[in-house]
Amino acid sequence: MDSMGQRWVFSAAIPLILLLPVSRAQRDTDVTPPSAPGPAAAESIITCLTGDSLLDAPVVRQLLQVLWTASRTSERPALRRERGAILFDSSGVLIYRADLDNPSDTPCRSTVVVPLGSRPVAAVFTHPFRPGDLLPLNCSFGDTDIHRYTVDQFGGPSEEDIVALLDWQLPGYILDEENLYAIPLGTTTQTASSAVKRYPRIQIALGCNVI
Repeated sequence: MDSMGQRWVFSAAIPLILLLPVSRAQRDTDVTPPSAPGPAAAESIITCLTGDSLLDAPVVRQLLQVLWTASRTSERPALRRERGAILFDSSGVLIYRADLDNPSDTPCRSTVVVPLGSRPVAAVFTHPFRPGDLLPLNCSFGDTDIHRYTVDQFGGPSEEDIVALLDWQLPGYILDEENLYAIPLGTTTQTASSAVKRYPRIQIALGCNVI
């Protein structure tokens, strides 16, 4: 993240592992886009509570839906975009400011430029893939090798995500195709694997969805 006058600039990136080189076609077509639920399924969804006061706030659940839609996750991987937002406490009211069409965003990196609010309380962004998915070439890693989205090393966030949150002294939330990850305030690369909380988006045993 960086500060520019009266704006917040937050940069985040997807965590990855390096694999063997493959063709561009394989990178772009290996991931099967999720199917959208029908009307009946949408009406039957019950929202799970997590015990996290921010995460359980209706405005945050709404923000997660907005960001996920803006990430274009039904598109092929090269057309998806990581998106983000900042949550603010505006005189006791929780609000968000999102950057939904930043031209610098890629499938694996987002830069959020939003006006300053009263008091920033958290950063929220997406990783528009499922753990294990191959990542497209336009993630721009500076090489021609194959990379795969992983959450194993830090439990969900990338090293860049963790460093950015530490820099701005904010907790963070990350949404991917399978899970929602909560990164507590002060999480470091040394503590992330035990500190980050993971909430499956669909909790079959409880009969509810986080989102």
